[in-house]
Amino acid sequence: MSSYGSILFGATSSIWILYTFLWLFPVAYLILRWRAYREQTPADPHLGIKAALYYFKTLAYHVVLVGTFCLIFGLINDHVREEMMRLGAGLLLGGGLVYGAHAVIIDKRTNTHQFPAVARIYNGFNLVMTGLVAMAAVIGTLVLLFAEHTPTVVIRGALVLLLVYGAAWAAQAAFLLKRVDQPQK
Repeated sequence: MSSYGSILFGATSSIWILYTFLWLFPVAYLILRWRAYREQTPADPHLGIKAALYYFKTLAYHVVLVGTFCLIFGLINDHVREEMMRLGAGLLLGGGLVYGAHAVIIDKRTNTHQFPAVARIYNGFNLVMTGLVAMAAVIGTLVLLFAEHTPTVVIRGALVLLLVYGAAWAAQAAFLLKRVDQPQK
């Protein structure tokens, strides 16, 4: 892998790890346990497994986003095309398979429709994490555009990051807002 590919992959992987891997599962689980205790609601017998499944589904979603970034970046940069396309394809396929498998397991083998708290908290966390990367991409892209002598490849990378995460952020927000507007059953 070229130095550009290594740098871009390292940067996007670091963002993913910092905002997801280190703290999401324990924080989400503790919040959900505390909330059930506080509200004196019936215990969700699938809480632990759903929290773990949604955790891996969230990680897989971000792997898909990083894979999409790599594919698009590879398409527009000749000097790293093959490396980034291979990296992106592997991440996209792997992340997509893990995401799909967990989505099916959550839907078919858990009580997520009866007890939607886990889905809600992970969807909220996912919106915030994607939004943080998108916001950083907006600011970073504008800074790079106004800076003098910024290499074209760096600006392209920032624009691709903005495109991928900005679109994902907008899609997630639209999905969640649509669900909020639906009447409760």
